[in-house]
Amino acid sequence: MGTVPNPTRQWEPVDPRGPGVPPSGRLNRMIVTDASSRAEQRTLRAAVLELKQREPRGRFTLRVHAGLPGGADCWFEAGRDDHLDHTVRTDVAAALLHRARSHTAHPWAWTTRPGPLCVGDADLAWSAAGRAALAEADLPLRFVVVTRHGWLDPVTGAGQAWRRLRRRS
Repeated sequence: MGTVPNPTRQWEPVDPRGPGVPPSGRLNRMIVTDASSRAEQRTLRAAVLELKQREPRGRFTLRVHAGLPGGADCWFEAGRDDHLDHTVRTDVAAALLHRARSHTAHPWAWTTRPGPLCVGDADLAWSAAGRAALAEADLPLRFVVVTRHGWLDPVTGAGQAWRRLRRRS
């Protein structure tokens, strides 16, 4: 399995059973790394919850979003057979950010996708495009990948994962 940075220890394994043990495909505990603030952590938690409720079976295609995670957003669905280059992805992200600025002054960019909480090629490609679009718009560089298991910043490795995430009452 992968690792994510932890402020108290240099690296902490996602699957704590150790090396050489086949991964179970399940997250065994919550792993938290530093988001800039508690408000950002709540925002990203809300995005994971919203995805779990919207896609209960975990079968959906990658979507690129701009706006507020867990709140008002605009999105683009990237098909499995779409072969978009960096320029087209950046244009898509810039258009989404432009539309999202009507809802919020400082929108985020993020992708939602099925699968495990680890960095993939599509995550890095959309992250580069999203960060380029955010930089062009002179916005804070906030881009994350959201799955049904948690969220992850594909550049820094910061993230949070849950084994069982439930809405707080």
